Amino acid sequence: TKTSYQRDMEIPGKQNEGELFGGTILRLGKELGIRTPVTASLYNGLKGKK
Repeated sequence: TKTSYQRDMEIPGKQNEGELFGGTILRLGKELGIRTPVTASLYNGLKGKK
C-alpha cells in the first residue's frame, strides 16, 4: 500500500506533506535563528525528485 506522500509525489504539481512539514520547520528555524541542516538536506533532496 502506498503512503499519502508517495501518492502525492506521483501527481505533478500537487503539494505534498514535505511542503507542509519540512517547509514549516525550515521557515520557523529561519525565523528563530535555529539551524536545521538535516531537514534542509532531506527537503531539498525530496524536492528535486518531483
